[in-house]
Amino acid sequence: MSNFTIYASSLSMVVSAFLLVIASRALIRVHSRIFGALIAVFVVILVESVLALVSLFDLVSFPFSLDEMLVFGNIIVLIVFYAGVLGRNYTFAHSG
Repeated sequence: MSNFTIYASSLSMVVSAFLLVIASRALIRVHSRIFGALIAVFVVILVESVLALVSLFDLVSFPFSLDEMLVFGNIIVLIVFYAGVLGRNYTFAHSG
């Protein structure tokens, strides 16, 4: 167990929880879809950090490694933003 990994996961957990609160308040005020996507991303990062700390301290054994968990979290973040882009109605002007 690396001390750097413990500190990085702890810092990530605290910062993502803080940003989750800020994005939630912004969503209540502005009602923009981007804040909903940011909330989803911060939740994924928070869950990843908690799972990393739990797995580092061997409290629970998971059927996947820490690296696989981080890659899976990145895929979820990309899917959230891809779904946000698909929800928008983009029009592209063609010259000619």
